[in-house]
Order: sequence, then structure tokens, then C-alpha cells
Amino acid sequence: MIKIPFTLTDVCTIQCLCILHQFLKKMKVTEHIANAKDTLISFEVLPPLKGKTISLVYEHLDPLMEFKPSWINVTYHRSETAFKKKSDGTFEKVEVRKRPGTVGICAAIMNHYQIDTVPHFICGGFNKRESEDALIDLNFLGIDNVLVLRGDASKNEARSHRFVWAMAAFTC
Repeated sequence: MIKIPFTLTDVCTIQCLCILHQFLKKMKVTEHIANAKDTLISFEVLPPLKGKTISLVYEHLDPLMEFKPSWINVTYHRSETAFKKKSDGTFEKVEVRKRPGTVGICAAIMNHYQIDTVPHFICGGFNKRESEDALIDLNFLGIDNVLVLRGDASKNEARSHRFVWAMAAFTC
């Protein structure tokens, strides 16, 4: 559980967001499944390449909304490492991000279509602070669902790389 000190103004804002969240009747995926009387449909969105706008995502989703999906998954692709040659002939390691963030896309889809979204949250490529920041943002935005994955190995990652399993709790 993450504990963050709040001011009275923050508490009022959070209470308003909680009321709005309940009004919109957002559910967790597990609730959709438990309450299902028929087959459920969901879609998965790949974030567009850098330089594109959210309208491209809407153009692809608009015709699919007639099928009334219960939720929409949004994938995540980790940054890639590239080596940029410097003027002195040496190389500099740089992180290259080719797609916009999953958190922002989930929030945009959730608010545009009034539908639950499920951001994919990968373990590779994040440090502890970045992971916590993303979870805080998701909580603030009212996104209750998260699909946590190991993620694809980076191009430079050895196949024998071992991962440490961890259990964490995050409550809204």
C-alpha cells in the first residue's frame, strides 16, 4: 500500500473524483467477468508511433464501439537503447521512446468512450520510482485495472537473465 500525505484540498478533490468514478460505473475486469450473462468482448490497442495523435486511436476504435466492448487493453512497449556517435568518435548510450505512454492513452480512451481500460504494465525497463509513479498516475485517473507482464526482453538482454519475483499490494 502506498501512503501519501494529502492536504484538505487534495482530500476534497479526491472525494469528488471518487464520486465521479462511481457515477461513471467503472468496474474492474474481474467484476465484468463475474457479472457476465453472455460472451464479453474486449479490444487491444497498440499505441501509435511518436508524432501521431489520439485521434488516430479514435479513428480505429470508433467503428468497433458498436460491438460494445467491456474494456479496452492498451499495450506498452519499452524504450529501446541506441548508441549515438558523438563528434569525437565515441558513442553515447541514449534511450529512444517510439510510442506515447499507455497511461495517457488509457485515460483518453476511458474519458472519450466512458469505458474501462486496462493498461499493460511491464516489469522490464522500469525502476522502482518509475513503477510507483505510474501506479500513482493510474490511481489518480481512476484506472483500476492493470495487466502486469514481464515484457519483452530488451535487444541487449541476455537470455539467461534471471528475474526476481516480487509481490506488492496497491490499493485504491
